[in-house]
Amino acid sequence: MAFAAAGALLAGSVSVGAVAAPPEKPDPPAGDDSKGSLTIEKKVVNPDGAVLPPGYEFEIKYNCTGGGRGDKGGSVFLEDGESETIGDIRGSKQCAVTEVKPDPIDFFTWGPTFYTQMPVLIDKDNPTGTITVENRITRSVGDLEIAKTINDESEPYLGSGEFPINYSCVPSGEAPGTTVSGVQPVAAGKSEKVKIPTGYECTVTETTFPSVPGFAWSTPDIDGSPTAAINTEEAQMVTVENLLVVAPTPPPTPPTPGPEPAPAAAAATPPPAGAAPEATPVVPETPVTPAPGTGTAPTTPVTSIAPAAGTGVPTSVNAGEGPAPSNGISIAMWLLMIAAISAAVTWGLTRWTDTEGETHMHKVHMD
Repeated sequence: MAFAAAGALLAGSVSVGAVAAPPEKPDPPAGDDSKGSLTIEKKVVNPDGAVLPPGYEFEIKYNCTGGGRGDKGGSVFLEDGESETIGDIRGSKQCAVTEVKPDPIDFFTWGPTFYTQMPVLIDKDNPTGTITVENRITRSVGDLEIAKTINDESEPYLGSGEFPINYSCVPSGEAPGTTVSGVQPVAAGKSEKVKIPTGYECTVTETTFPSVPGFAWSTPDIDGSPTAAINTEEAQMVTVENLLVVAPTPPPTPPTPGPEPAPAAAAATPPPAGAAPEATPVVPETPVTPAPGTGTAPTTPVTSIAPAAGTGVPTSVNAGEGPAPSNGISIAMWLLMIAAISAAVTWGLTRWTDTEGETHMHKVHMD
């Protein structure tokens, strides 16, 4: 009986020692052994024309995790516009990417990174996927700060109105770009900031002032202009100070002188009484036409009765040398008569013959 018991115990021990093998792992679901791929693209948005150095690359990390055999991860290095495909992605995987912060570019700033279609599922139904990594790079800017102050003596105007302040900024050193200029209104006792590209130096001026009746503005005192190079760390400050003073009263405008009066004409000095005129009057030569049918030729008229110098007696009464008068009066008598008349007035004589052959003298006043 003991043997039997021992045999039974042995049998039980053998039975315990024969441990069954662990159950086999069930087969993976259909599709887990599928293979897919992920394409990563790099794109740079560059509106301000930044120049990327040759060979400038962006590091982008990827990681695909999920069901199936093994995860997949790593990094790719891409230039602007390039792409790369990662294959042999097995099973059903979720893929995502992360860009390492790009290296800085002088005078420019990288914006946030944008990713499209992330994460991307890669499985038997979607064996391929694409993620685009996009950056924007823009011109770096800093602050030009303009402060407007007024001397304490200008209290009546403090705090009211705005002053148009001019600024003109140019790139210095290796900074790219062209001149930036404008006008910034600033109220008295205030300051305003203007965004200016980094690496620029700015000059500030003030040429126009608000009108304040009864007061005048002094020449502005400008401190801090031109500035140091604009940067992204701190504002470059320029202070513009003015003094408001009582406007001086302008002197009265003197009257405009009129034209000087013309000098009075000198009175003519009358000739001495009884003096013969010195001028030689000229008698127009007026021919006398005889009556029709008489046949009497006209005589030559007297053309001058100018008296001889200092005598008062005409030198000639018949400048045309025609025949002497024939009315019974001698030439000498005629001369005496003419001299007497000429002493008081200037006369001229004409001579003519009528139809009966008689010669007549006619005096003509020469005024």
